[in-house]
Amino acid sequence: MAHQLRVLFGCAALIVAAAAHAADFTAFIGTYTGPESKGIYSFHFDSTSGKLTGPALAIDSSNPSFLAIHPNQRYLYAANENQNGSISAFAVDSGHLRLTNTVPSRGAGPCHIALDRTGRWLFAANYGSGSVAVFPIREDGGLGEASAFFQHAGSSIDYQRQEGPHAHMVVPSPDNRFLLVADLGLDEVLVYGFDAANGRLMQVSAAKLPPGSGPRHLAFSPNGRL
Repeated sequence: MAHQLRVLFGCAALIVAAAAHAADFTAFIGTYTGPESKGIYSFHFDSTSGKLTGPALAIDSSNPSFLAIHPNQRYLYAANENQNGSISAFAVDSGHLRLTNTVPSRGAGPCHIALDRTGRWLFAANYGSGSVAVFPIREDGGLGEASAFFQHAGSSIDYQRQEGPHAHMVVPSPDNRFLLVADLGLDEVLVYGFDAANGRLMQVSAAKLPPGSGPRHLAFSPNGRL
C-alpha cells in the first residue's frame, strides 16, 4: 500500500496519488460518468518524468466528480454529483478501491468534499440545492448519517447562474474551529463555527462579495492569516 498520498491536481475531478516508490505513484481520477466513463479510474504516475499511464477502472461509481483522501491514506471519498446527491466511501487497497458505503449528501449535485483536521468528519457542499452537511467517519472509514446540515437561501444578480444558493466549496480553517463555504449563488463566503467533538455547525458570519462575483474556491495562506 502507499507510503504517502498527495494531491496532484484539482478541478471537477481531483487526482490523488499513492506513493509506492520515490517516483512511482498511483493516481485516482474522478469523472462524470456516461457512455465512455464508468466511475473512478487509476493511473500510474511517474513523478520524475510527469508521465501518466493507464487508465484502469478502479471501481464503478455514478458521477464521482470530486475525490478526497483520508489522512491515514487508507480511505478515499467521492462526491456523487447527481440530482439525488450522495457521498461514497472506499477502502484503498494496492491501487484498487472497495466500496464501504454510500450516504445521501442531503442535497442535489454535491460538487466538493473535504475532511476536517482530525480525520473524523467529512464536509460536503451541495451545489445544486445550495446546502452544506457534515458526516462522521466511522472506524472502518465508512460514513455515518449527517451530524449537521444547513440550507442556504437567497440569490444574486446573474439570473442564469445565481437564481438561488450554490454552495461550491467547503474548507476547514487551519485551527479546525471554523468551516468556510464559498457560495456562488449568494456572492458570499459563509463562516460556520465547527465543534469537532460532535460534528456540529453554527453560522457565525458571512463575507459579502461584489454582486456577480460568483465565488467558487478559496484557500488559506501558509500561515493561516489570509
